[in-house]
Amino acid sequence: MEWGIFANHLLKIHMNREFKLTYEEQLNDLRWFTKRSIILNRDNYTCRMCGNHGNEGNPLSVHHRYYLYGALAWEYDNEVLITLCSNCHRLIHQTLSPLCYYNNGEKLIPMNFTPCDRCNGAGRFSEFEHIQGGICFKCNGLRYKELFQEKEKVIKDALEHFGMI
Repeated sequence: MEWGIFANHLLKIHMNREFKLTYEEQLNDLRWFTKRSIILNRDNYTCRMCGNHGNEGNPLSVHHRYYLYGALAWEYDNEVLITLCSNCHRLIHQTLSPLCYYNNGEKLIPMNFTPCDRCNGAGRFSEFEHIQGGICFKCNGLRYKELFQEKEKVIKDALEHFGMI
């Protein structure tokens, strides 16, 4: 794909009005509740790592195996989402760097974004949901250091990551 077309597409994604929703706002959206219910039901309300059925101290959550640049929380294929208890979800985000891809319409292209060093790319802390929905105060739910910056810089960095400029 010619880099100018790629840059224009990233700009359109970044300027999309829904892209401005914080991750917290996305997780409080009816569309996410609907998608979340589908995944929890598919997984029989059971953590896919430890078999826990969730409880007040360790509720179930839905984990994105990877992130798509510009995608909203509910816009993922069901196969990308799995049910995890909060303990397993936290463990995954503490030990594995989240994967982020750009979908060019033909294939997923890895984006070498650096996860926030406070939340390790989770964007939130389930154990602090009682404080502003658990949103990470350092990255404000954006998950990646590169996304803390201005819109134009984000696009430029993404293009540099791909070696396109």
